[in-house]
Amino acid sequence: MKAAVYARVSTEDQADNTSLDDQVRICRKYAADRGWRVIEVYREEGFTGTKGNRPQWDRLMADAKAGLIDVVVVMNWKRFARNARVGLNISFELEEMGVGLAVTEFEIDTTTKHGRFLRLQFLGLAELDRDSIVEQLAKGQHAKARAGGWPSSAASLPYGYTVEGQGRDNRVIQNPDEVAMLMLVVGWIVDDGLTRGKAAVRLNEQGYRQRNGNPWHQDNLRDVLRNSSLKGELRWGGERATGRYGDPVTIYVNGVITPERWEALQAALSRNTKVAGQTRDY
Repeated sequence: MKAAVYARVSTEDQADNTSLDDQVRICRKYAADRGWRVIEVYREEGFTGTKGNRPQWDRLMADAKAGLIDVVVVMNWKRFARNARVGLNISFELEEMGVGLAVTEFEIDTTTKHGRFLRLQFLGLAELDRDSIVEQLAKGQHAKARAGGWPSSAASLPYGYTVEGQGRDNRVIQNPDEVAMLMLVVGWIVDDGLTRGKAAVRLNEQGYRQRNGNPWHQDNLRDVLRNSSLKGELRWGGERATGRYGDPVTIYVNGVITPERWEALQAALSRNTKVAGQTRDY
């Protein structure tokens, strides 16, 4: 029989420390013990098992449709799929093409009726395992935020801040270059009466750019200046963090400007918005 080995690893799968090489070695031995010839190895790295569309899996399915594969060998159900519905759908696709699925763990073969029955149970367990890992990660991130650390990447921090240190010991500090730009803009709007649009034009003229290198515009400048992070209140979590894994967390740090200055900035932005939004006859 012509066998294909499928190995997958992603962030959520690092907990059991099983590498792609380990998976391939185990699956090759399983195939060799049964006299199957491994014609291709599909190594999926960095893609979650909760989705059916993955680059290497798509390539495998294309080869299966072309009649190049008789059986797919995976180390366990977690490598095959992390969502029961997704796992069932793609295993049914294999069945329709006459391609078997062999799982080395517990030696399950879906070409048999007992294997097809056990498939339902183990796919459910794989989904439960994945959900448990995600829940633990989320709880750890919330605990880190409550302790004053930043659980996400530095790039996700509000403008004006960066992180110092790594892992669980990191802490939020000010980004000197971004703070210098923010102080200029706040002065232009609060003290000089510039609108957001004029402030954005002046920033671009003086060579200032967003983190991604794009020019400033009044809309993205508004998002930065309206953010309470300027006065030292950083909100982590967002809407998706509510309910299931915990509420958003506010992390308090040294602000770029004082709370009084922030209030003055908000008042100036509101006045500028009303002026900019007036209807004019031309």
